[in-house]
Amino acid sequence: MLEPQDEVSEREVQQGLRALLVDASFATAIGALNSGVVLLALALHVGVSTVQIGILAAIPLFTQILQAPAVSLVERLRTRRRISVISVFLARLALPIYAVVPFIPDRNVAAASLMAAALLHYGLNAVGACSWNSWMRDLVPEEELGRFFARRTLFGTAVSAVATIVGAYALQQAGTDRAFGNSIFCGLYLFGFACGLVSTVALARVPEPRMPPGSDDVPIRRLLTGPLRDRNFRQMLRYLASWQFAVNLATPFFTVYFVRELGFGMGFVLIFSFISQIANLAVIRGWGRLSDHFSNKSVLSVATPLFIFSIVAMAVKRRSKGTPDRRRRGTPFSDNMMLV
Repeated sequence: MLEPQDEVSEREVQQGLRALLVDASFATAIGALNSGVVLLALALHVGVSTVQIGILAAIPLFTQILQAPAVSLVERLRTRRRISVISVFLARLALPIYAVVPFIPDRNVAAASLMAAALLHYGLNAVGACSWNSWMRDLVPEEELGRFFARRTLFGTAVSAVATIVGAYALQQAGTDRAFGNSIFCGLYLFGFACGLVSTVALARVPEPRMPPGSDDVPIRRLLTGPLRDRNFRQMLRYLASWQFAVNLATPFFTVYFVRELGFGMGFVLIFSFISQIANLAVIRGWGRLSDHFSNKSVLSVATPLFIFSIVAMAVKRRSKGTPDRRRRGTPFSDNMMLV
């Protein structure tokens, strides 16, 4: 079961690509309804501290280091579909844990359960992503690679936009009553788990070409450090490191900032995620042409500072008239947002 194939016919490839679109649709629904803003909303709902929110926000990044040993696992077992399917299935078992967190009366136990579930979810997803990337590279024909992943992103973004609207309405209702809010969060995560099962079944139906023979005596260290010999790759790593540090230092706390400092509801905050999805849909087709015309580096040199400027603009946002005053000017949190 889930074994790689020596030969994958054109018909099997096309069936696999259709299954990947189904997988993308349901997987992005999980992301919209169970991660990001919704996960932070659950954290605020159960009363975790700002420090714990920071730890929770760091888990998705911290667990990416598991991709390093996952490379060794893929090289040793050479069954990428099996690794991916088992990893994402086990990762999605965290969703029922999220679902019971609102009903845990002790705040510390609830926070610990939340972070343990996040470690399970994001950690195993990182392992699955490593094998998935290699698998897709061998499965999708090179001449269709760009078109397929653009279409997959389009499908996923459209589903995510709809799911975000549903999530925004649900979070708005969750703020009206705590007991009702518990049920809302439970329902969101159980629905996400159901979507996860459909996504996993679809992924299991995608064929896997057998990996080409590899050298058994190549140590994992050499596999990981080999790309570092390339000067351009090192420059890209420096850019990504500074970018990820700056963005991920600030963005996890915007939800907290909007809710605690500016007094917005969680449903309203989630609308920003919907706007983000619409923006993705608007530019996804034009991005390729823009990049081909000006080069990726030129586009990034303009987009990166504009994105950082947007973060600064949100940090200095003043309360508009009529907004409930839930903060005092000059609170430590708002001052720290300015520093970030």
